[in-house]
Amino acid sequence: MQKSLKSMPKKYSFCFLLLIFTGLLGHSQNSENAGMSAFSSEFPRTTYFDRNAFLADSQFWTMCEDAKGVFIFGNNDGAVVFDGENWTKIKLPNNSSVRSLVLDSEGKIYAGGFNEIGTFQRDKQGVYFYTSLINKFHLEGSNLENLWQAHLVDSRIIFRAFNALIVISENTALQIPARKAFVYSNVVNNSLWVQDEDYGLYRLDLKSLQLVDEIPAKLFENETLTAILAGEKSNELYLISKNGKVYILDSLKKSVSFWFNLFEENKNDRVTSALKFRKDKYIVSTLNSRIIEFNPKGKVTRNNSVFADVKNTTIHNLFVTRKNNLWVLLNNGLNYLDFNSPYVQIFDQASVYDILINNSNLYVATNIGVYQSRLTTEFSKYTFEKIKNLNGQTWAVQSLDGDVLISHDDGLYKLENNEAIKIGDVKGFWKVSPVKGQPNWFLASNYNGLYLLEKNQGNWIIKNKIYGFDESTRDILAADEANTYWVCHGFKGVYRIVINNDY
Repeated sequence: MQKSLKSMPKKYSFCFLLLIFTGLLGHSQNSENAGMSAFSSEFPRTTYFDRNAFLADSQFWTMCEDAKGVFIFGNNDGAVVFDGENWTKIKLPNNSSVRSLVLDSEGKIYAGGFNEIGTFQRDKQGVYFYTSLINKFHLEGSNLENLWQAHLVDSRIIFRAFNALIVISENTALQIPARKAFVYSNVVNNSLWVQDEDYGLYRLDLKSLQLVDEIPAKLFENETLTAILAGEKSNELYLISKNGKVYILDSLKKSVSFWFNLFEENKNDRVTSALKFRKDKYIVSTLNSRIIEFNPKGKVTRNNSVFADVKNTTIHNLFVTRKNNLWVLLNNGLNYLDFNSPYVQIFDQASVYDILINNSNLYVATNIGVYQSRLTTEFSKYTFEKIKNLNGQTWAVQSLDGDVLISHDDGLYKLENNEAIKIGDVKGFWKVSPVKGQPNWFLASNYNGLYLLEKNQGNWIIKNKIYGFDESTRDILAADEANTYWVCHGFKGVYRIVINNDY
C-alpha cells in the first residue's frame, strides 16, 4: 500500500501497531483513565518513506514547501514532488541532481543542480514543470559545478557554489567570486552570512552587493561551519561546526566564544545541518547519531526519544514545515515527523487485538500473548513487559468484577501478580460478557458455542456449556429481552438465541 500523509494509515487491524487516540482513549474498555488527557503533543507520529514509495534515488539533499503545502525534494534523480498522496519525479535537462531549492515571494521555486539553475512552476493543470535559466542569465560555460544552497533575501535569489555566489535579481545574475571556497551560507534576520574557507565569515551588503568582512576564521578555530542560527539575543548568532563545536558570535562586539561540543569525547561523528525548532529548541542532524538537541542554556540531549523512530542512517538535512512538522532527509529515504497527529505509536511488538486500562496499567492483547505497561502522560516512557507463562493468540483482556480476565486460544486466564492463571481446561475463548440480573454469572464466548462462567467466593469456575448452540460466538450482543442474545457469525449470518433461566 502506498504511504501518504493525508490518509495514512487507512487500516490498522494487521499493521502491528497500537494507536492511542488523544482524548478518545476512554472509549476503549476502561476502568481508569485519569491523567490520560495530559498526553504530550511533543511526541510525533513518525512515517518512513523508502524508494518503493517515491520511485526515485534514495538520497535526498534539500527541499522546500510551496504555498499549497506541496513538498518538492532535491534528489540524485532531479526533483521529487509530493502532494501528500502522490509522488512525481522531474528531471533536469542535464540529468543532474538537485542540491538546492528555495521558494520566492511569488510562488516560484528556484532550483540549483550541477552547472544548472532553473525554476519549477505549475502549468494550467497544476502540474509542475522545469525551466532552465542558464541561457537567460548567460551562465553557459561558467563551470559553477554544484549549487549547494539557495536563499531568498530581500526579493533576491542567491545561490552558493564553492567558487561563487550567484545573485539573481529580476533579469540579471551577478557572480561574486570566493577568495578560496564558499563552504556554507545562511540567512539570519534578513542578512546573508557566508563562510569563505580559511578567511572567515562575511555578510552580504544588500545595497552594494559586496561582501563585508565580519569575523576572521581564527576566532572560530578555522572550523568548517554547517549552521549559522539566530541566538536568544538579537546580537547573538550560534555557529555550529562540522566537528560538533558550538560557538556564540556577538555581532556588536564582533567576538566569538566557544560554548560546548555536541559530541562526546572521542566520538567519531559529523554535523550535517541544524535549525531552530519548536520554541526554544535547536536540533542538529548528524552522520551517525541521528538528531541531537540543545537549548539556549547549552543543555545537550543526545538520545531524545522524540526522534527514536527516525531511521538510524546518515541524515543530510532537516526541514520544518509551515505546520511545524519535521522532514528528515536521509541517505536512504525520508522520515516525516507529524507533531499534530491525533495519535502516536507506542507499541509495535506484535499484532494488537484488544487493550485494557485498569488500575494505572495498560494491557495489550496480541497474537503472541499479553503485554503490560504502567500508564504515563509521556509517550516515550511506555515500557511493555510480557505477561509470564502466556504465549500465542490472545483475543481479549477485560476487567470483570475486580479481576483481569484473558480470553486466549488456549483457554481462559485470570491475571495475578503479572502471571496468567488458567481457569478450567476448556480451550478457545473469544471474550467474556456479564449476564444481566446475575451479578456472579458471565457468558464465555467460545469457538464452539457458549459457556457459563461463575465467580464464587473469589474463584472463577467454568460451570457448564450452554447446549443447543455450537457456533462460534465471537460477536455477541445482549438483547433487551431477558436471557436473549444476538450472535453474528462471519459466514453464516445472524442468530437470535434464547437461553433457559438456569443457563
